[in-house]
Amino acid sequence: MNIKLLGFFVLISIGIIGGCESADNQPAMAVPTPQMPDGWQVVEDFQVPPVQLSQIAAKMNADLLGIRNTSFEVEGLRIKVNTLITGTQADAEKVMIYMKGNKSEQALLQRGMIIYEFVGSNEINHLIPVGRRFLEES
Repeated sequence: MNIKLLGFFVLISIGIIGGCESADNQPAMAVPTPQMPDGWQVVEDFQVPPVQLSQIAAKMNADLLGIRNTSFEVEGLRIKVNTLITGTQADAEKVMIYMKGNKSEQALLQRGMIIYEFVGSNEINHLIPVGRRFLEES
């Protein structure tokens, strides 16, 4: 009886210890590529790896579940749309406050716990309202 009980505790301990991974080793949430208007052609698309995600989250002092960087070609110009997904509404607000310190409000869009950031040269400024409107309506 004691051997069975000892075996049971060993199995439980292995399960508990094995289930304790650091946040850096856990995969980030799969962030979908944003669907944009016709004519916006994806030319680069990648999800930020967990280690970099942790660094960005620490800098913003917010819980980030995932970030995707997607570059589009539109009218011969390149515009990047970064999609950030936060853990809570409060985290989304922290991210917006942080980003407003570095970007114009026009280049940012918050929809619940998702934040979109438009990045590019001044030549793409006329495309930002088009992209924002499309994301707001979808």
